Amino acid sequence: MFRSLAAFAAVALLTCAPALAQDVRTLPAAGTLTGAEKLPAVQGTGCPTKTTPCATVAVTPAQVATFLAPTFQAKDPDLDAIAALSTASYGRSLLTQADAAATRSALGLGSLATQSAPLAIASGGTGRTVARPALIAARSAANFSTGFQSIGQSFATVQVNAASVDTAAGFSASTFLYTVPETGIYLVTGRYRLVDGTAAGINCAIGVDVAAGDTIGLTWQSTIAASPTGSQRNVLQVSRIVSLTAGQTLRLFAFADTSGSVAITAAELSAQRL
Repeated sequence: MFRSLAAFAAVALLTCAPALAQDVRTLPAAGTLTGAEKLPAVQGTGCPTKTTPCATVAVTPAQVATFLAPTFQAKDPDLDAIAALSTASYGRSLLTQADAAATRSALGLGSLATQSAPLAIASGGTGRTVARPALIAARSAANFSTGFQSIGQSFATVQVNAASVDTAAGFSASTFLYTVPETGIYLVTGRYRLVDGTAAGINCAIGVDVAAGDTIGLTWQSTIAASPTGSQRNVLQVSRIVSLTAGQTLRLFAFADTSGSVAITAAELSAQRL
């Protein structure tokens, strides 16, 4: 308890007695109370008269502590730490907010901080309740090692037959096509690798579109021969940003301008709604 508790209690008790009947007595020297001291009280409601001090009425430190307990906060290291913070009054005011709603209001968050509906793009959200459509499909491991796909002088859909990502369940492993789940702008990418040892100088093409053909979306590349150590590889790749409509079928396709054919070993098709 505070060292000055005895003096404080005496002043408080004096104010309870009539002004003409107050009895000022000498209090013990300030110090730590042990609980055995008696603090002289003054006339109050427990005295028989209103003119004579009650010499026998006394209070103990325990009684004073009981009186003060509902009024004063006990010493607490956390409160001391808060009081020692050098923050401005605004920061301290956050500690006095009644509830979460009041705190959000003090922070200027408004109703958008807790709304359950999708947050609009204008408010910093995406406006969506589900993930954006995304696809990653490739030729399976078995096809990569032995099940090569031959291509020649006609556009052929590349046989990507295993989807590792398909958030909208739009890919078919049998037709190798991706049915666009929703209208929008997409980033689409395709790539394939020819079997090692493919002859040099063959013009090959790769495209990603809703229909196979020699369009602006097609990329051409001449093959190069593998070195004796096999360090060179023929890989073709194309990336585009395209506008797609829900229900259209997206495909990866290829062409080889040769009287014979070349073989595709690995391939991948990906699409991401922007």
